[in-house]
Amino acid sequence: MQVRHNTSLLEQAVALAVRQKEIPTLQAQAAAFKARERATGFKRLATGGAIALAAIGLGWGLSLAYPRFFEDRDIPASPRPPSTVTETPSRVEPASEIVEKSSRQLPSAESSPATPTVSKEGPIGEVTTDFTKFQFQDFGEFGETWNIAAGHHFASNSDAQWDRAWCYTNHLVDGVSLQVDLVTRATPDAPPHALLATRETLAKANLSDDKAILLASLCPWLDGKKYAVGDFVLDRSLLHDAASSQEAAASSQIPAQLTGAYVQFGSFASLLLANSELDGYQGKWSSYLQGQEIVVQPVAFGQSELRYNLRAAYPSLVIAKQVCGVVASKGGDCFAGTY
Repeated sequence: MQVRHNTSLLEQAVALAVRQKEIPTLQAQAAAFKARERATGFKRLATGGAIALAAIGLGWGLSLAYPRFFEDRDIPASPRPPSTVTETPSRVEPASEIVEKSSRQLPSAESSPATPTVSKEGPIGEVTTDFTKFQFQDFGEFGETWNIAAGHHFASNSDAQWDRAWCYTNHLVDGVSLQVDLVTRATPDAPPHALLATRETLAKANLSDDKAILLASLCPWLDGKKYAVGDFVLDRSLLHDAASSQEAAASSQIPAQLTGAYVQFGSFASLLLANSELDGYQGKWSSYLQGQEIVVQPVAFGQSELRYNLRAAYPSLVIAKQVCGVVASKGGDCFAGTY
């Protein structure tokens, strides 16, 4: 006879006993899971904070390195009027222009500014005084590049003509920008005055008197005027000692009495200027001089003034007039005379 017993209750009791023994294990697993989740949260929070600090540091660094991109920018109320375009010589780079407007008194022509600035436009209808316009030009001379600037002062922005002008060059000497004043023009029609810089300044820039005068002839004036080397009024007190000694020697060699005739091509206030023009005249007119040469001849006027004339000598006034007539027919400027 087979007897069957119902063991479901026993099985449930065994399962319950097993689960009770698993409780510590499950609690440990839950605690470990909670710790992992907490660690993960702290890690994410720390990462976010590090990214925020890095972004703040990057922005601060950029603001120090490039401050102009973080400044407030004013939007102009009206566009600026177009600047004047000035024609420049074909052998040099185009001239740049800088316009300076301010209510303060600008330096005079003798003490021209080396680095002009640009000020903001005033309200529409306001009269701006002390209006200055600059022309800049680069020239290659004496194996170097010279940046020559010409400043033009206007009494107000309504004036069509400037009232005075000056010209100078900035040249690097041992890494320092040296300003060498070249020319002043008291009025648009006044003769230009050159040799303004002191002997020490010219020496630092490695310039002689004749080189400074040549640079003066290259000044980019707004009115487009071009002056030859002999057109400048020179301050003779600033001539180099070497030039003065040469002129003294030349004056001591003035002949007491000359005979015959001559053709004169030019007259200059200094020996340097006369010598600088001599080769040009000789090369241009040598084929019309009937074998004669143009020489520098010092001539005294009164007791103190001395001029340096470019002349070619001839035995008679008739021949001198014939030569001068041929030169004049070719576009030259001369006159014939006797001693």
